[in-house]
Amino acid sequence: MILISGLAIFFSLMQNIMMYMLPFPNEELSEQSDLMDYVFYYSEIIFAIFMLIAIWTFISSIGLLKRKNWARISMICIFVWAILWTITSSSFQWFYFFDIQFSDFSEVSLDIASIIATAVLLVLIITLTVLFIWLIKKLISQNIKNEFQ
Repeated sequence: MILISGLAIFFSLMQNIMMYMLPFPNEELSEQSDLMDYVFYYSEIIFAIFMLIAIWTFISSIGLLKRKNWARISMICIFVWAILWTITSSSFQWFYFFDIQFSDFSEVSLDIASIIATAVLLVLIITLTVLFIWLIKKLISQNIKNEFQ
């Protein structure tokens, strides 16, 4: 977990540098703006929050290694957040990806691509959710609680 959260810090640092170096239009949001307009408008804040969560995960991973109870509770919170993030972000991907009109493809190939993309997203959501639930169950088990006391 330390290695993965360290990589997440590195990648989020690169994303934050990129967000502040690239010019983005300063368009104001209107009442007709959809959700993706808000995501692009507040993308700097979203990437900064992701970096803070990566740092939080890194610190909690080191705390788990040292058998600190606060780190165990913190990792449980991170895994709950990860479940919500996986479901929410995958839902956004599905709704907004299939809203795009592709003119270079036939209807049959778009239907096949839609089925494949939906299946991949469902497998991703189910796999990650089951993994995080399993990790949460392990962290709240009595054996692990006793080890962290």
